[in-house]
Amino acid sequence: MKKKALLIVLIIVGLVTSAHAIPIFGNLYEEFTVVDRSSGADAPYGMDGYTAGDYTGIYIGTLTGGNNDNLASTTWETIFSDFLGSPYDVTAITKVDEPDLSTGDLTITYDPGLLTGTWSTTGSDPAVGVSFYSIKGAQEFALYYVDPALQSGTWTTRHLLNGGGNIPELSHFTADLVPTSPAPVPEPATIILMGIGLLGIAGFGRRKFKK
Repeated sequence: MKKKALLIVLIIVGLVTSAHAIPIFGNLYEEFTVVDRSSGADAPYGMDGYTAGDYTGIYIGTLTGGNNDNLASTTWETIFSDFLGSPYDVTAITKVDEPDLSTGDLTITYDPGLLTGTWSTTGSDPAVGVSFYSIKGAQEFALYYVDPALQSGTWTTRHLLNGGGNIPELSHFTADLVPTSPAPVPEPATIILMGIGLLGIAGFGRRKFKK
């Protein structure tokens, strides 16, 4: 019985964690094809959480083979929906072109060489965070997923290549900004009820122990 219950839990966990882990490598969007430029330094495809390296989020893939400098919002929606395995509606696609530092609620910093940097929506009111973002360099877009959405992170161009096979400088940073909210603070009544419940459990345990 215990083994069966454990199996059910594992299946449920597997379904939850794979809900946004659908590989899109080889898919065609506009005139671009999605290729895999990941390496051993990247988190497993679609894994919950964030990499501990030079970028924040989950690397989805790199769009290559096209000449468009920007993608239509409907294209972003299609890409993200395919990755998540369910419909996704973009909220606020926002782009910062290098060498600009900000557009609306989105702020970017650049390290020397324009190969790495940071992004932030801190201070936005109402609060927004980055859900999906792309790094554009040369004629390619590297795509990333941030779950849950965050208000700050880092970016890199190392999943991009230029015509000479080298890592290019950043051209622009594009992100979908979605509403975020701080963790709710428990109301006093809720805290009191939780305390009563814990005391009741403790009392029950003592009575059972005495028997």
